[in-house]
Amino acid sequence: MIADLGTQTLGDMQTEVLSLLGKPSSAHLLTKITQALNRSLEWAVKQGQWPTLIRQDEVGLKAPADAASKTLLAGGAYAPLPWGCRNVQAMFLQQEGQGEIRQVSPEEMARLYSTTTTGKPEAYAIVGETCQHTELAATDTFVVTGNAVNDDVATCRIWYRQQNGHLGEMVSPSITGTFSAGVTSPTAATAGWPIERFSVSGLWAGDITITATTGGAELAKISSPFAATANNPMSRSETRPLVRLGPTPDAAYACTVIWKRIPRKLVKNDDIPEIPASAAMVYAATADMLRTEKRYSQASQMDSKKLEAMGAEEAGESMQGGFAAPMFGNFLGQTGVDSW
Repeated sequence: MIADLGTQTLGDMQTEVLSLLGKPSSAHLLTKITQALNRSLEWAVKQGQWPTLIRQDEVGLKAPADAASKTLLAGGAYAPLPWGCRNVQAMFLQQEGQGEIRQVSPEEMARLYSTTTTGKPEAYAIVGETCQHTELAATDTFVVTGNAVNDDVATCRIWYRQQNGHLGEMVSPSITGTFSAGVTSPTAATAGWPIERFSVSGLWAGDITITATTGGAELAKISSPFAATANNPMSRSETRPLVRLGPTPDAAYACTVIWKRIPRKLVKNDDIPEIPASAAMVYAATADMLRTEKRYSQASQMDSKKLEAMGAEEAGESMQGGFAAPMFGNFLGQTGVDSW
């Protein structure tokens, strides 16, 4: 079995996977291994081990849930949740006596509240996702820009809503053109948070920036997903949930949202998994890579090793003690406050 990898970095795990595969390093192969390791991180969480595989470090006890403060702005019927948020536990208005904002279905929200009805928010509904970090001020087209030569021969596909608010029709055109100069979307997107996600082909090599046509506000961006080589896998943007509030806030309301977040993806070489399941992740990623090469017998051996490693790591963490996860953990820093 691989030595204790509970605190190994992404770069260390890449080296282990390369060794198990028996292959020399290359930029393209490291990109594929990184994606396989992130898939294995998701697998580890889905095993139900996430609450018990939390470790304590100098920052404090890391927990499977987190809380963030948010100001609900007057007139803002829609609001994005924090990055990494996937399972909302509760939302509370912070002013004494104002209480919890209950969760309802999108259908119930549409039936009970019009976006033109204002007041103290009583309910919220998760109505979609967005990759935007800035709100689109008004219905407008947007511009997609890349900053590498390869980008001009690549393809970008974007999912966004047209007109009729956030319940309008979703379109997903494939866009090509001279991205170094900026390529404008074929139709306008509705005001607010209409851009759900985008993906780029393996030929893409630069940063991806989406800006509003009018005024040039930056709506979304990811930094160079690949090395500048051909035949990379497709890359997709990170997204976060979008909620609708009912009634639409008639003033600014401070609230707290509690959610069960997912571990952050491994991106940089010195990134360390937020759960100490590195050994299991190495075996799982190696099995994934072996299957793509149709080396099924070896992949099966790696599958067995990943299950053994997961059990060993969980037992090791349990023996150390002190891993009971509080509801209000601290993944974001000392305050737990995120910027929405």
